[in-house]
Amino acid sequence: EPPPVLNGLGLQVLAEIGSISIQNAFGAVTAPDKVISSYGVALEKSDPALGGAGFRLGYAWSPDSIRSGGRIFASLNWNF
Repeated sequence: EPPPVLNGLGLQVLAEIGSISIQNAFGAVTAPDKVISSYGVALEKSDPALGGAGFRLGYAWSPDSIRSGGRIFASLNWNF
């Protein structure tokens, strides 16, 4: 049986795609100037005793980003 500290711990693999338009926000959907993507991995710890709150720590990289080394990110989320 795993130690209690590992309960609610999960690994996430992320893939996102988005678009950019110079004209306006609606143009990003209908006629984007550029399509971009990013990929990442994160560890998430959630605890039902905290009312659905969770903490995520991860790393993401985009081939189109100005940050060639990617970025480390952290987020606090609350599922309701």
